Amino acid sequence: MEFETVLKVMAIIAAGVGIPVAAYGAIVAIQAIWVHPHRKRQDMPGVAEELEALRARITDLEAQQQRVAELEERVDFAERLLTQRREAERLPQE
Repeated sequence: MEFETVLKVMAIIAAGVGIPVAAYGAIVAIQAIWVHPHRKRQDMPGVAEELEALRARITDLEAQQQRVAELEERVDFAERLLTQRREAERLPQE
């Protein structure tokens, strides 16, 4: 056989296999994009519980952030008091 004939046969085989594979891939992608996101939450076991647990953790983290901010303010205040006391001790008494 000539090289061109072999090349044509290979192209036909590749097209015969490649086109169905590409079509199947497109169908799977379309399902993943349009069908599955519209499932109801009860179709996915454990998602509602996990979502609620994550919301609770976020609430706890926000509360901790507020507490850390308050503690930072207290530390800053204490540092200012200590600095004032040290400055007062350094000044000569009149």
